[in-house]
Amino acid sequence: MAATQSADLELQTHADEAAELLALHNQARVDGVKCGWFIRQHAAPLSWNQQLAAAAQQQVRAMAKQQTLTHSAGGNTKQRLAQVGYRWSRYAENIGFAYRDANAAFDGWINSKAHCQNIMDEAQREFGAAHYQGYWSVIIAAPKA
Repeated sequence: MAATQSADLELQTHADEAAELLALHNQARVDGVKCGWFIRQHAAPLSWNQQLAAAAQQQVRAMAKQQTLTHSAGGNTKQRLAQVGYRWSRYAENIGFAYRDANAAFDGWINSKAHCQNIMDEAQREFGAAHYQGYWSVIIAAPKA
C-alpha cells in the first residue's frame, strides 16, 4: 500500500509542477519579456495538451534511463509527437536537468535567449510538460490546421 501511495503522490507532485510551469509560461507570454537583445511582446496564453505532455513524459523517462540530457534520448521530438498522435505545424522543446523545482526550470529557460524565444513564440498555442528523476521537458506547439 505504501508503494501505491508514494506513486500517487509522485504523480500528483508532477501534475502540480506541470500546472505551475504552464502558469509561469503564460505569465511571461502575457507580460512580454526580453529574450537576449530582443524584447518579445505579448503572446496569447498557451493551453494544456495531454498529447504534448505524453511526448514530454517519454522524453524525461528516456533521459533518466540513459542518464543524459539530450533532445534525442526518446527518439527525436518529431518521432515522439508522431507516436502520441499529435499533428503539428510548429513545435519547440525545452529540456533541463537538476532544477530544484518548476520555478528554477522556468528561470533557466527564460534567461536563455533560445529557450526564451521558444516560450514566447506567438505562433505556438499548446503546451505539455513532464518532470522525472531530475529531468524536465516542455513541448510548446501549434497544431496542424
